[in-house]
Amino acid sequence: ANQKREDQKQEDQNQNEKENKEKEEPKTIRGACYCNSIRFTLQTSSSSTTPSSSLFLTTNGDDFQLTTDPSLLQVHYIQNQTVVSAQAYCGKCNMHLLSAPDSASNLLQINTTCFNTSASDDDDDDDGDPYEKSG
Repeated sequence: ANQKREDQKQEDQNQNEKENKEKEEPKTIRGACYCNSIRFTLQTSSSSTTPSSSLFLTTNGDDFQLTTDPSLLQVHYIQNQTVVSAQAYCGKCNMHLLSAPDSASNLLQINTTCFNTSASDDDDDDDGDPYEKSG
């Protein structure tokens, strides 16, 4: 009876480890501005990404990657008494894409309305864009 309990305990532990590992698997989220001029990918896992509000998702800056030419990205810097923050917008449609709330931090707040926009999941259009990842 003790052996059965030990075997069951080990099986439960293995199942929990498997479930936790699956939860930590990074996922790629694609996003874009309204006009689709600025596109990006975001690598997420539950440990690196946390919702900061219903509109923004806070993540590590290393997990964010522009996949289009950054020349259309307009950045506005805001300085208060102790912190310099930045907000990035599309230069064409003026969509607020992300914020960097503190220049001393690597955190970004990504606008969740950018997710599941007109950004195509099949980026097979070969328009010669040097910033677009192949794959």
